[in-house]
Parts: sequence; structure tokens; C-alpha cells
Amino acid sequence: MPELPEVETVRRICEPYFAGKTLQSVEFLRPNLRFDLPTALLDYAPGAVCRQIRRHGKYLLFDLEKPGAAPDPHILLCHLGMTGRFAFFDSDGRVTGEEPSFYYEQSTARTHNHVVFTFSDGSGALYRDPRRFGFMDFFHKNQQFENVFLKKLGPDGLREAEIAAVALARAKTCNAPVKNFLLDQSVIAGVGNIYASEALWQVKLHPHTPTKQAPPEKILALTAALQEIFQDAIHAGGSVIKDFTRPDGERGRYADSFRVYDRAGKNCPRQGCGGVIARTVTAGRSDYFCSECQPFFLQAEK
Repeated sequence: MPELPEVETVRRICEPYFAGKTLQSVEFLRPNLRFDLPTALLDYAPGAVCRQIRRHGKYLLFDLEKPGAAPDPHILLCHLGMTGRFAFFDSDGRVTGEEPSFYYEQSTARTHNHVVFTFSDGSGALYRDPRRFGFMDFFHKNQQFENVFLKKLGPDGLREAEIAAVALARAKTCNAPVKNFLLDQSVIAGVGNIYASEALWQVKLHPHTPTKQAPPEKILALTAALQEIFQDAIHAGGSVIKDFTRPDGERGRYADSFRVYDRAGKNCPRQGCGGVIARTVTAGRSDYFCSECQPFFLQAEK
């Protein structure tokens, strides 16, 4: 499913369509996605202004408020699941932009339109989700830190100082493999399988290494590597893997830069290594790594 760079890409593309716009209505074309859709949004939406779209980890947060002396700010939370995306239409009802080109072909039938946002100027947005693994929630802004989906999240993956401090503290007592540690959203929010694999390769650390046996300097190097990889991936518009596409239909290009992910059997790209990328499966997730230059436990590095 989309990870931090993909969700950030979606946020940046969606924000000009939403920010500053006044909602005329929100319509649910079905009662649920992964969970029931929040019906309280339907009553709140008319006249509400979208001030901005934020992101924490893999979640989009639409800041809504009513204009006037008592703005009553609320948040619409959206998780894209595996196939969720936004499309936009103009005041004549025409969907703007081209239909996306997926890495693996996916239906864009109208039956997959599930939520319609209509603005006061007649333009709007569609939330589409063929597999319906995405979900939405709606709550008052002062409940953000008590929200069931947000309250257990660690610092966002782009906050290097914060994730470094949390990761160092948590790593000392964590027996889980270091890749599982990176995927724990309570440690770093936004990391998924792709970018964990890429970061571990960058710092020469085997994904199965017990976290507490990794030297502190390796943990710090991981947090720094994630920053670099995230920024490069955002600049490239994310990765096109299976069901992800940008809301504007453009292809994310970061998959062209993968060093290990989805490269099993290919030569390690590290200069002078000579190893081959291996693939194992842990808890249903694929691990990609070079057994030559990513030492297990504390073996001597090359």
C-alpha cells in the first residue's frame, strides 16, 4: 500500500483542489469501505471550508472548519488502503486530467467511485477505491491525539530529530528483527516494506538482525537514510508498485531507483560488492537484501 512518499505526493496534488474551498456537500455512494463511512461528515460538510491538508505517516488529515465566530474545527482522516485515490472534476462535471497508467492494470469503472466532494463553485473531487481497503474517519480537532488511528503513531518519518530519538530509545530493548522495528508505526510513522528495505541496504544492515544488537550508530544511520530516501521518492512522485498512482494520473518514478526492492536475483548495485539480491518472506512480507554487503548480526562489514 502507499507509504509516506506516495501519501505525501497525494497530499501535495490534492491540496490546491481542496484548500480554501467551501464544501457544498459530501455524498457517500456506499455505506462503507474497510469500515463504515462517518455519517457525521454529511451534516457538517455544507458550508465548511477546507483550510489545509496535512499528513501524519500514511494518513491524510483534511482540516475543516465553519466560518464565523465559532469555527468548530474538525478533521477528516483518510487512509488510502491499497487502491484509494482522488480524481477531480470541474464545474461542468468533467473529470480533469487523464486516467492513470497503473504498474498493474486496475479498473477505473464508475462503480469504484465511493465518495463525492462538491464545492460551492461546482467543482469537486471523487474518492475512488476498487478494493475498498481504504477508510475515513471524522472527529473534532481537539480529539486528534485521542483518535484510535492516530494516538499510537510515532513521530512522522520526515521529522529526523524526533524519529532518531525515539528509535534510539526503543531499539535498546527490541528483540524483533530490525526490519520489523522499522515497520512498527509506533516507532516511525510512514515507513513500509519498500523504504525499509531500501534504507537497510543503504546502511549495510541485514533485515533479520535483532534490533537491540544493531549498534546505535546503525540506528542513527537508518533514520538519516530514511530522510534521504523519502525526499528522493517524494521528488520522483513516489513509487509505482501494484495499485498506487498519483491523483493527477502521472507515473511515480522512484521505482526506477530501487536498489534492492523487487530485484531478487539481480546483481547488487553497490560499487565493488559483487553480491546478488536475495528474497525471503517474513510474516507475509518480502525481504530484499544483499547477503554479501548487508551483514547479519554484527559480522564484519566489507
